Amino acid sequence: MIGLDHPKHDIPNLYTLDGQASAPESILDNLSGYRGSRPVRIGNAAANQLQLDIYGELLDSAYLYARFGGEITRAMWDELRPVVELAIERWTEPDRSIWEPRAGDQHYTYSKLMCWVAVDRGLRIARHFKLPHRERLWVKTRREIHSTIQKRGWNAHLGAFTQTLDGDTLDAAVLRMSQTRFLPDHDVRMKKTVAAVGAKLSDGGVLVRRYLRNPQDDGKASAEGSFLMCSFWLADAMAHVGELDQAQSLFERLLALGSPLGLFAEEADSVTGSLLGNYPQAFTHLALVGAAVNIERARNHTLGEKGLPARKVAARERTSRGRRGEPVSKNLAPSGTSRNP
Repeated sequence: MIGLDHPKHDIPNLYTLDGQASAPESILDNLSGYRGSRPVRIGNAAANQLQLDIYGELLDSAYLYARFGGEITRAMWDELRPVVELAIERWTEPDRSIWEPRAGDQHYTYSKLMCWVAVDRGLRIARHFKLPHRERLWVKTRREIHSTIQKRGWNAHLGAFTQTLDGDTLDAAVLRMSQTRFLPDHDVRMKKTVAAVGAKLSDGGVLVRRYLRNPQDDGKASAEGSFLMCSFWLADAMAHVGELDQAQSLFERLLALGSPLGLFAEEADSVTGSLLGNYPQAFTHLALVGAAVNIERARNHTLGEKGLPARKVAARERTSRGRRGEPVSKNLAPSGTSRNP
């Protein structure tokens, strides 16, 4: 159970293996880390950060579960609905977002995007399963978030969506706009963003940095490698915007960087391709699988379902004329698209 019992009725960012929502951080100065990857930490101070993007991650997971046949029960909805309400309540606040910087909160575009995802997926689930929700408020908020990102997250001079609202810094996290179906694949801004990330954050056209970092922002004194998750995101986004051959080529080159066991770390050396950082890294493998699915889907247009499946209507819902009522068959695919993540 999520248990919204945090002092600010928020959701913990992480849990210990025994289920505790706490992970005090300390630095082990006596260890140099793999290939000098200092500092070596145990615990995670980010557990106390506000990371608004987690709301969208949770609701999108529930949506995918439902999309492939899972049932969102009333008990599950009692846990999920407050998360949507949290996204609606807090989306205008600054936070630390996906990269957990240590230099302070900002209005990260990615966090706004994932709050939009939380509301969008919550709406689709509620409508499909006829679950209680505040329809007008949720629709209104979804529209407001979408409009804000388009107006303040897009930088015409940079030719891309930016790391923060009204900002001028590029961030690979905005590549997920294609996966979440925030905009249609053919939208020119999406295509330009993919091109900008490939040109400015990619080392040699293969490995992608998450952003151009300031060591004071994230607490890392040493040079940072490229993020393999971001690299697979780029291949995924290329497939979405129609650059299928480039996506396939990049994906195959990234696969070659895996360990002898076919596993991947969090980062890779931008020059040698050697694996660095946390190993194995689940996020990297999730991005790999997502890219593989979307490249195949773009090539064959057959892999995966479209929207939530039609529900079976119970016999008691027969119409007064004695015929079975129409099933809930609305296409709940994200707006303006023919297929979703």
